[in-house]
Amino acid sequence: FIEHYCKFITDYGESLVELREYQKKIILTATDTEYNELKDLFVPKNRDIIWLAARQCAKTTTLCSILVHKMVFNNSFNCAVMANKESTATELVNKITTTIKGLPFYMKPGSVNFGKTGLKFDNGSQLFSSATTNTAQIGFTIHFMIFDEFAHIPTNIVNNFWRSVYP
Repeated sequence: FIEHYCKFITDYGESLVELREYQKKIILTATDTEYNELKDLFVPKNRDIIWLAARQCAKTTTLCSILVHKMVFNNSFNCAVMANKESTATELVNKITTTIKGLPFYMKPGSVNFGKTGLKFDNGSQLFSSATTNTAQIGFTIHFMIFDEFAHIPTNIVNNFWRSVYP
């Protein structure tokens, strides 16, 4: 899906890219599921993933493209992007919006709301974004969440922030 349909901003403008092996590995890790007999459904095999990586290696773009796939091909799938600053969170929403707009027409879900801080589709999937705060995402059911620039969350709020988003 990503290599065939997701266009990214490159040195040559908006274009398809060939994923590197480490990107393929994180995609497989983030999307791997297993069958849960008690719930009679497939559940994520890896609930918590921490990716320690160098700067500028397309880790955020890779994660955003996974999020696009989840929102486009699942009904009522709630996603969130959290960043240390509101401007960074807004930039992530912009990357996701640009990727969705670049999809072929037949793949795009109908949009109910395309905003600077979030998206909502007619299939019920939604994207929320927020800067890190003491009470971020309280009261929301989130199926897939990206924490960007987590190392830069102020130490005086990091524990409260984590307690508000982790459940």
